[in-house]
Amino acid sequence: MPVHTGTMPALVNFNTCSQDQAAVEAKANWRVCAFVLLLFVVAATLSAIRKDVAFGFDEVAHAGGKDPYELRRKLLANQPRMLAVLDLAAQKANWGAKLPPGVGRGIAGHFSFDSYVAQVVEASVAKDGAVRVHRVVCAVDCGTVINPDTVKAQMEGGIVFGLTAALKTEITLKNGRVEQSNFHDYQMMRIFESPKIEVYIVPSSVNPTGVGEPGVPPAAPALPLLSSVNHGFGG
Repeated sequence: MPVHTGTMPALVNFNTCSQDQAAVEAKANWRVCAFVLLLFVVAATLSAIRKDVAFGFDEVAHAGGKDPYELRRKLLANQPRMLAVLDLAAQKANWGAKLPPGVGRGIAGHFSFDSYVAQVVEASVAKDGAVRVHRVVCAVDCGTVINPDTVKAQMEGGIVFGLTAALKTEITLKNGRVEQSNFHDYQMMRIFESPKIEVYIVPSSVNPTGVGEPGVPPAAPALPLLSSVNHGFGG
């Protein structure tokens, strides 16, 4: 089903290749476009699924009188890499410290593309119902890091995508087609709405792993104010 309504990115220099080469390259580029779109849809769907699972987990922790971070630590005792990013994110976010009145703090973890990510989100709700995300602390273990700036940029972008999906807009279908076509009808989180984002990389010597998508799914479930528990709010 065709969902791409824009023009094909100029990934091929048609002036320096034959017609046959150009056709092959163009077909390959369209496949890349379709794959990237598919990954975004999968990441957004995964974010929604993990949101429900994480909120259910937080409700279980609350019902049992447990701190959601500490309960996660206990259950992840045999998952050292996941536990390491969870601990790093909590440590850098100063988990457990008192928050300003009306500000909540949540935590979530995720594994995909052989990478481990944990995020702590601090947010509040204004009297008019407007949600403001103040801070996101992200820890990532993606194996051996080739370019730390790229890793941080990918995590930052993924967090913005995740928060956008949770708080602002949605992808809708009509007659088998996606209704949104570009950023005029799929509003992304703007700079003035974006939180302070801190990204911390776990040192590792294992093979490099993915950073393009793993930053998206934890953002929504880490939002404390979307949970029916609403734990962790300062007062």
